Amino acid sequence: MPESPVFEKGRRNDGWTDLSYRIVEDDDELNKKIGAIVNEAWHVHRHHRADWKRGAYSTKDHFARELGALLAENPGLERRCLAVGDRVLSMLVYRWRELRKGVRRQEDRSG
Repeated sequence: MPESPVFEKGRRNDGWTDLSYRIVEDDDELNKKIGAIVNEAWHVHRHHRADWKRGAYSTKDHFARELGALLAENPGLERRCLAVGDRVLSMLVYRWRELRKGVRRQEDRSG
């Protein structure tokens, strides 16, 4: 199978063609995991808009949580993801931050 084209700033993800994301040097496995999440998120964002933000069943939230699990395990990854300049990747990072704050607020209330 041919290698996916590499995402570059300014390049638009059409939601059909998978792009390779090189975010962490020397960690192909982590880059592949991030790429799989982001490519699928781009597909939904572009071609299934009704599912992208649908209340409690939002696919945007689903992808943000998937990415968030990787962000939680890898210090500095949030900053690197934002530096890439990919619109949907940035949306997922910021949504993860919102979701994480919501969890903290709920934990604070429950004492």
